[in-house]
Amino acid sequence: MINNIVKLYPTAGATVKDEKIVLSYSKVIKIPSDKCGFIVGENGEILKNLQLKYNVEMKIICQRVSRGTKLLHITGSTRNVKDAYEKVENIINDISSTALVVPREAVGPIMGKCGQNLMWFSSKSGCKINLEPLESPNATEQSAILHGTVEQIANAIHMISKLLRYCSKNVEKHSGYFHPLLQNIAKNMGIKSNDFSSYASTSKFYASTRIEKFYNLTLPAWITDSLWEQYVNGKYVGDDYLYGNAGFGESENSELIMLKGGLLLKTMISNMDTHDTTINAFLRTLQAKQDILGYTTPDYAAVVLIELWKNGNGEPYIKARYIRNVASQPEPITKFIYGCKGEDNCSLNDFKIRSHSFIPDDIIKACEKL
Repeated sequence: MINNIVKLYPTAGATVKDEKIVLSYSKVIKIPSDKCGFIVGENGEILKNLQLKYNVEMKIICQRVSRGTKLLHITGSTRNVKDAYEKVENIINDISSTALVVPREAVGPIMGKCGQNLMWFSSKSGCKINLEPLESPNATEQSAILHGTVEQIANAIHMISKLLRYCSKNVEKHSGYFHPLLQNIAKNMGIKSNDFSSYASTSKFYASTRIEKFYNLTLPAWITDSLWEQYVNGKYVGDDYLYGNAGFGESENSELIMLKGGLLLKTMISNMDTHDTTINAFLRTLQAKQDILGYTTPDYAAVVLIELWKNGNGEPYIKARYIRNVASQPEPITKFIYGCKGEDNCSLNDFKIRSHSFIPDDIIKACEKL
């Protein structure tokens, strides 16, 4: 792929550092735009690691020399620059795509809630993972396209396979405990299936029965209090188990817990510093800071709550609440949010539209402009 490499200017120069002359050397490598992410990585992690490993400075030059390409400028000692240049070149040349075909029922565990598992796999392996649309509504398999280096693809496949083996093993243990119960429910519901490997086979039973019990509707005679209690307790234990909790003779699975909730925990911890200024900045994005606090700053224990609701027509809306400190009660502040029409209920669509101008496409590039 030598055509993708351009030697614009190997340059030699000298800088003064600690009263010593330090020779610097620069090279520029041309990177296809669709492969730039494999050099930069999530939050610039790959680029940072390359700079540390080879003791060089690397900068992506945003201005493109031709359509579909970007430039990476590498500066340092001659030897280090050449080594780093060769490594980047190898990464570019090594990138390929592989299709991983998985059973349709395995797509849920791979995706995770709101795609959390998929994002974790991509982040840890460095491999981009995209799920292809189903070929037909009755398809039993679905393809995942893995895009990255051979090593990244291998790491992603290993992690996905490990998760599926764990879930498969746990489902077998889980169904062994509750198979007779699920079979009994399926029989009474008229479900003609031999698949009782999980609670998914009777998921409609849980949803419909819970609603009927909530509204005190008359239930079929075979749904006794004892059956319902046994069912929901088993479901809750099974759900916790498949989320990594200890159970069925197995110890707690910290890796699965990390997959399910680690991203949220990481986000919370990374935003705990400078709490009062963070709350201050957030209230400004709502354009409500002056109405709520005037020119003062939030107390350190202040909290902003954004609640998601649905009205009688099933349309989503938000409510905002502010807690000033540990001794305060929640105060409604939705009416102060610009674009929410001065009401306590703000439609989710209106909230998204009014917030658009404050959401950066690329926070790093936005900061560089300042």
